[in-house]
Amino acid sequence: MEPDKQFEEYVRRTQAMHRLTKDHVINSYWPHAAEIQRNGFVAFILRGALAWESESRQRITSPSGAVWLQSDHYDPEGRHIAAKPVRLHMQLNLNLNDVWGGLRVTIDQADEIGSRDVLKSAVSDIALASNLASFLTGTSLSWLPARYLQVRALNVQPPLSEVSESIDWRCLPLSRDPHSHNGSVVNDLFVEKDLLPLFESIRSLSNAEWAGVLRRALSWHASGNCLGSGLNRFVNYWETIELMGHFLYSKLPFTVLGVPSKAERQSHLRDIF
Repeated sequence: MEPDKQFEEYVRRTQAMHRLTKDHVINSYWPHAAEIQRNGFVAFILRGALAWESESRQRITSPSGAVWLQSDHYDPEGRHIAAKPVRLHMQLNLNLNDVWGGLRVTIDQADEIGSRDVLKSAVSDIALASNLASFLTGTSLSWLPARYLQVRALNVQPPLSEVSESIDWRCLPLSRDPHSHNGSVVNDLFVEKDLLPLFESIRSLSNAEWAGVLRRALSWHASGNCLGSGLNRFVNYWETIELMGHFLYSKLPFTVLGVPSKAERQSHLRDIF
């Protein structure tokens, strides 16, 4: 296809998806549909206070192969302090660590409606994986849509220090609340034996109503982990309990609750009037 035709087709597909949905994440993924189609998965990044100190540095795939995770944690031990200053600043000062991920999908660029539905489901499952990681570790965590592609990298050696040692005044930030610098350190075993099997278990629930409630409850809990205010965190955690409690209570039979059924209440009202 000629370059001009390719560009016109790209614009047409992009506009078509924007007409189908206003979801920003789906519209962020869609321009890279060809890349997603080749890879066979949508990429994402879990970013937050979860430090995954992986020994293998390899992907760990869930039992069904639906999702894979890989640590992108930077270990500065034994390395020059100027080797990766941005990564070091993110982890040490901002308490931000990255985990790469990919969720298996099959999309067709020519089918915007079908692809929208696939991406919508994928976004929900990625959020589930992120919320579960936050729930199991109690850490502040969020996720970002991402691309997974090969890029050319220039390996530059860090400069040798040519400056003599000195003593300077510095203003170093401290934590404003007890949660901003709290984090969790996990290993490969946690991801392989705890996180991914639980993800598969919840993802495969056959009761759609219960699965929806559970996902919302996990989302409330994970959002609470991101809040600095203790009161706001409490409200989120309480809402998690309320969601599940209200759903389960409504499913209990009247004989267990010890209250009259709707038919019995209506009969009682007729007797009164």
